[in-house]
Amino acid sequence: LSKNVDAQVDRFGSNVTPLKMFFFIVSTAIPTALALISNPYELLSSHRHLQHHQITNTLPKRSCLFSYSPKDGSSDEMDIEAARERLENLMNHENISSPPTRKNKVKSPLSSSPPRTNFEHVPPPPPMTKTARERRKTEIRLLESLQDSDNALSDLWALWFAERGAGPAADLLTAEELAGRGPNKWAEAEERLRDLIDEHGVHWVEPVNRLATLLYQQGRLHESKVLCEVVLSIKPWHFGALSGIVLVCAGMGDSVNARIWADRRLPPLQLTETNERREVWVKRAVDEAMGTITNSLRLERNFGGAIGDDRLGLYPNSSDDSWQ
Repeated sequence: LSKNVDAQVDRFGSNVTPLKMFFFIVSTAIPTALALISNPYELLSSHRHLQHHQITNTLPKRSCLFSYSPKDGSSDEMDIEAARERLENLMNHENISSPPTRKNKVKSPLSSSPPRTNFEHVPPPPPMTKTARERRKTEIRLLESLQDSDNALSDLWALWFAERGAGPAADLLTAEELAGRGPNKWAEAEERLRDLIDEHGVHWVEPVNRLATLLYQQGRLHESKVLCEVVLSIKPWHFGALSGIVLVCAGMGDSVNARIWADRRLPPLQLTETNERREVWVKRAVDEAMGTITNSLRLERNFGGAIGDDRLGLYPNSSDDSWQ
């Protein structure tokens, strides 16, 4: 409005009278105020989209310490970045009417905080919903393709990130961004990761894996090892956690277990030799993943039929195929 007033002064010069200026300000301000009052949701939606765009464009460039590299066993930044691009593309097109994600809750000083997830006692997996079963079948197909190619690594990372939908995936990436800012933000990043685990459970293993990474960076090796073991008890084929637990055991001076876990890592592809070790690894991973579907079907019989996504409080419209 002030810019419009200045323009009027420049236009009319000394011919501008206080009365003319009063009527100009009133005629400009009132329609604007009425528009905001009549449609405040449009203003709120624009702000939410702007805030979401700012978050997704400030994501960290390194996403995981415990990632797999087919060449030298170090962090595979290219695969992580490819997975990040898939997730950002999804989140930037997220509809504003999607189910709400976790909000920052204001804790009352008079109320006690709920107990944190106990990683020492992992509960048995719940029965899979139809969406979760289809997602696991997709994961199996990607695992099978690793027999002679590494192209599916980024797809697997993206799938693991988005197992609970685009909203929780955005929360997880935000926690990663905080962890990447250095020690001053580690406490906040840990809090956000633990909140995600408390809300979604340990059977969404990627927040657990990311928390293990953060604890390793802080030198909390025993805690990190426990979390790696949780991830691998649920997804024994998680090549990120397999690489991570080797680093943790080595840091603890446990060379025996470091060698044991090192033998279970995803072997690198051999361009000039046979890939027998890779083929054995892929077959074992596929068998283990297929076993989770078999166990879920056994649980379903106890429920008297297939489990719908709504019965477990999921949102199939927002999470189905969200890894893509």
